Amino acid sequence: MTSILEVEQLDTLSSNASSTLTIGGTNTTTINLGASGKSIVIPSGATLTNNGTVTGIGGENTPYFVATSATSVTAAYATTTTIKFDTIDYDSDNFFDTTNFKFYPTVAGYYYLFCNLNNSSGGINAGEYQATFFSFTAESGSLSGVRHPQYSVNEFTQNSTTTINTIAYLNGSTSVKVQTYNSASNLVYGGDSQRTRFGGYKLIGA
Repeated sequence: MTSILEVEQLDTLSSNASSTLTIGGTNTTTINLGASGKSIVIPSGATLTNNGTVTGIGGENTPYFVATSATSVTAAYATTTTIKFDTIDYDSDNFFDTTNFKFYPTVAGYYYLFCNLNNSSGGINAGEYQATFFSFTAESGSLSGVRHPQYSVNEFTQNSTTTINTIAYLNGSTSVKVQTYNSASNLVYGGDSQRTRFGGYKLIGA
């Protein structure tokens, strides 16, 4: 049997020295506030303090992932090369494909993406360039090989690290991988889990 207490306001006794109103006690395991379709309002100027654990409020930055490269790849002259991110550090929803080296989330939204790419052999001389970019491909064919953003430099030596990042909309059928293109020959990338990393996460509310 459910008992219903109908009142307009709950308050502490004026004779009570404590200003804390406690709802529930040692016999209570769950406190439900409100009902489906109703609103719970925290007035302006009030403070909501959490001393415990909160779940289901505020959103989460998922899906998220971080993949590293255990296998190096040689980028030939004037050739677009996919970086082999074949090791997973974190993958909240199992959306990273270590066979095709791509992130393929089925949850639509705006994602923050980043990549640190180390060249383990070779360098760029004056007048040459290297471009590292995210390549987006929709499995439906609507976004084919979008390159964005691009990073290029003049002159760098072996063990230099390129860093790129962006915010991009992935529509639930869009995959993204990291590729590079350069005007030098036989640059070697990856094979270094500390300095070659590809990761990202979905932005809350986006």
